[in-house]
Parts: sequence; structure tokens; C-alpha cells
Amino acid sequence: MRVYTAEAVPDELLDAARVDGAGELRTFFQVSLPLLRRRW
Repeated sequence: MRVYTAEAVPDELLDAARVDGAGELRTFFQVSLPLLRRRW
């Protein structure tokens, strides 16, 4: 599952969310989860 997640979510998007001040939960629910749903 971790490998799938690492391929589905680009590191640049996670870095951008951190720079914008998003916490881990917000990053997961608003950035990562929608991308994972789309690829499923």
C-alpha cells in the first residue's frame, strides 16, 4: 500500500502543502486522498 501511495501522490504536492502550512491530516484528506481515489 505504501508503494502505491508513493507513486500516486507526487512529492511536489506534499511539499507545497507543507509550505502552505497544512498539517499532516489536512494534507492527507485534502491532497493525498482525492488523488488516491482518482487512481483507484
